[in-house]
Amino acid sequence: MALQIRRGTDAERLSITPEAGEPVFTLDTKEFFIGDGTTQGGVLVSGTLVNETTPALGTDLDLNGNNIVGTGNINIAGTITATGNINLGDGADDNVIVGGQIASALTPGADLTYDLGGTSARWNEGYINTVRAGLVVANSVEGNTYGTHIGSVELDDSSLAVNGTTGEITVQGTSLTTDGTYLSVGNTSSVANLKVVGDTNDTALVVNGTTGVTAFNFPTVGVQAHRGTAAAPTAPDTADTLGAFAFNAYTGSAYVVAGAIGAKTEGVIGLSDSEVPTTITIGKVSSVLANNGDFLSVASTGKTSAPVFKPGSYATGSEPANPEAGDIIFDSTTNKHKGWDGTAWQDFY
Repeated sequence: MALQIRRGTDAERLSITPEAGEPVFTLDTKEFFIGDGTTQGGVLVSGTLVNETTPALGTDLDLNGNNIVGTGNINIAGTITATGNINLGDGADDNVIVGGQIASALTPGADLTYDLGGTSARWNEGYINTVRAGLVVANSVEGNTYGTHIGSVELDDSSLAVNGTTGEITVQGTSLTTDGTYLSVGNTSSVANLKVVGDTNDTALVVNGTTGVTAFNFPTVGVQAHRGTAAAPTAPDTADTLGAFAFNAYTGSAYVVAGAIGAKTEGVIGLSDSEVPTTITIGKVSSVLANNGDFLSVASTGKTSAPVFKPGSYATGSEPANPEAGDIIFDSTTNKHKGWDGTAWQDFY
């Protein structure tokens, strides 16, 4: 024979106050209650431990496919191992605090999808050995960087050192630019010198190029001169010096001019000129500037002038081998100039 206890629906249970120790079972909710003589409906007897203030497990807790839900805190001393998806927080007002060390790699779930921080929530400092990025956008970069750089570079005083739009490089007010053909040092409002500095004997400025393809195809050191300004150039005048290779020497306290090879215009320059006749001058800079004739001058016609012409000196019988017609030497034995006529040396006087 089955033992039956007081039973009914949950609504019926709530309408009574069971005696102390009286059991009540609800048929619709399948719950078991014990009366205490004062609680309406009795006290629930359940595995949820509703009335247990300090429950303790005697073995592992198996959720059996169910969830732990509710509002409150979880405090555990030990290791938490979880598999599957883990959600921490559901809004910007939730804080995730990591007081320990992360002992593994952090890998995003999808490539180029998630961010670290934001425009209004930035990390303060990052200590990273190597940064590999497709694009770096920063207000300031200190240290060595490699690869492709996009954008402008500013100095400590906020002046522009590299213009990320035009590619112009500016150093102490002097710019380094290119128009696609020439690399320019300086600008329309400044003058700049290009200096090659070295501490070894073989330091040189090297111009490398191909020659022989056409008559005007060869490595060139070009000097362009004009009157007016760089922004509004005009034609040079007659006898204007178009440029020079200048040689300077150190005196012990400063570098001073020593000599130069220059080029001067010979006449008026016209709009239709495809080539400007010039005279090449070689000598002391002061003599060339004074135009006193104490320098070697080679005109565009080939006419050459010099304050003194001194051919090589040779004793009779020791003249240069394989002379060509027109060669001139000085005979130190007879103290006479002589020339080779194609067959023999002939005295001039």
